[in-house]
Amino acid sequence: MGTPADVAMVLDTRAERVGFGAGWRTSLPDLIALLGFETTPQRRDRLAVDLNVDTAGLDPAQADRALHAALIQRAAENDALAPQDFFK
Repeated sequence: MGTPADVAMVLDTRAERVGFGAGWRTSLPDLIALLGFETTPQRRDRLAVDLNVDTAGLDPAQADRALHAALIQRAAENDALAPQDFFK
C-alpha cells in the first residue's frame, strides 16, 4: 500500500506523460480524467457510493473535495490505481 505522497508522485508522472497539468491535485474532474474515466454526474454519484462518501447535504464544491480526498486515499490503498469498484 502506498501513501498519498506516493500516489502524488505516480500521478504527477502520469499527468506529465499524457500532457495534463497539476490540476488533478485539487480538481475532482481532473483527477477522474487522469485516471481515464468520464466525469459525468452519474460517475460521481457511483464514486460516492463506491468510496462510501456521504455527499448528501454538501454543496457541489464540498462534495467534490470529499470525493477527491477519498479517491486519493483509495488510490494509495491500490498502489496509485483507480479503485476496482470504479471500473464497474
